[in-house]
Amino acid sequence: MSQTPLPLPDRALAAHWIVTMQDGDAKPVRTDHAVLLAGDRIVDVVPQASLAQQWPDLPCLDLGEQALMPGLVNGHGHAAMTLMRGFADDMPLEPWLQERIWPLESRWVDARFVAEGSELAIAEMIAGGVTTYSDMYFFPEAGATAARRCGMRAQLLAPLIKFPTAWADSVETGLHKASELADEFRADPRITIGFGPHSTYTLDPEHLARIAVLAEQIDVPVQIHLHETAAEIAEGRREHG
Repeated sequence: MSQTPLPLPDRALAAHWIVTMQDGDAKPVRTDHAVLLAGDRIVDVVPQASLAQQWPDLPCLDLGEQALMPGLVNGHGHAAMTLMRGFADDMPLEPWLQERIWPLESRWVDARFVAEGSELAIAEMIAGGVTTYSDMYFFPEAGATAARRCGMRAQLLAPLIKFPTAWADSVETGLHKASELADEFRADPRITIGFGPHSTYTLDPEHLARIAVLAEQIDVPVQIHLHETAAEIAEGRREHG
């Protein structure tokens, strides 16, 4: 069975170290190699010496004494909260949320806050080598638009909490808005929309069951804060075994 031939490269990236991070690669770290690119595809990884011989006219960006590797993934965050950095440090979770963060969010967080905070966080992530992130925060439509504008790959999880917020007045409202947003971005190659139930202590069991059923029906991911503190683990054991 014949294989589709690889496209011809149109440019290359060279670096002292190439970290392939490919499963089963006998040489996951290659020295003085170059990555051949065709559009947005990686065609091959070749020694820099052979690059000059085989592709003498190929444009090549030499990164010098750097390591070139796939982008890092931030598995969970609240990007817009970069604007709150330093506001309430070194506090236990419950008073941090109830006394400082939630009152601040109810007063200040809106779509513009989320858009601008997300763009700041995205700039910091790019500077640190992060190209993909998962984010759970209010006004996910603003976060998704910011990620799309900046060319990031992102999973935006709509926050679901049983008390009213600036984004949704109920869990059902949040589910409805998130479902519409998931449909809007379903064809986007970089943006995924999902459900972000905040925690077991801000939602009732029937809410969690409803979220699970709907997530399966419309095929969206779910992410939740769970077992963040020793106290939460102990309470979970008391209530649920």
